[in-house]
Amino acid sequence: RRRHPAATVAKWAGILLLSLLVLAAALLLWLNTDPGRRFIVRQINNFEAGSGLQVRVGRIEGSVFGEMTLHDLSLADPQGVFFRAPRAELDYRPFSYFRNHIDIRALTIPGARLSRLPPLRPRDPDAPLLPAIDIDVGRLRIERLWVDPAVTGRPHLLTIDSQIQIADGRARVGLDLGAVAAR
Repeated sequence: RRRHPAATVAKWAGILLLSLLVLAAALLLWLNTDPGRRFIVRQINNFEAGSGLQVRVGRIEGSVFGEMTLHDLSLADPQGVFFRAPRAELDYRPFSYFRNHIDIRALTIPGARLSRLPPLRPRDPDAPLLPAIDIDVGRLRIERLWVDPAVTGRPHLLTIDSQIQIADGRARVGLDLGAVAAR
């Protein structure tokens, strides 16, 4: 008995679709392994924003799909590193990105150092100031931020606790800033 050509095409299309879904699931599972986390670190470390800002990470511990710890986090510009945090605890929802949304539930940094302000590359004056993607940071907490004299003229030790919401061209920021020490 011979099959109808449309049935054969549908069968192979179904097999191809199922294979692609299995491959996508395998990729997602792999990303949450040590080699997958190293791959993500390489991607982060190779990215540079148009402003010249670079985010660098030494390694990732935990789930890349939720709660993780970033080790040796730093921010750099074309002149070098200006912000360094040995550890940052991040809780976020990466699949929100498919809905044009960055959803960070919490970012906690026990200790960090801001050594200078970054002279980033100028942006296009006609470009919008805020990104076209919605960004929610439920809680950003830096428990100890050492600010070097290059920033304000004197050294400072600060605490920061904030919330950030960027949507529809507007930014709402709640900020609780405390000066622990200054000389």
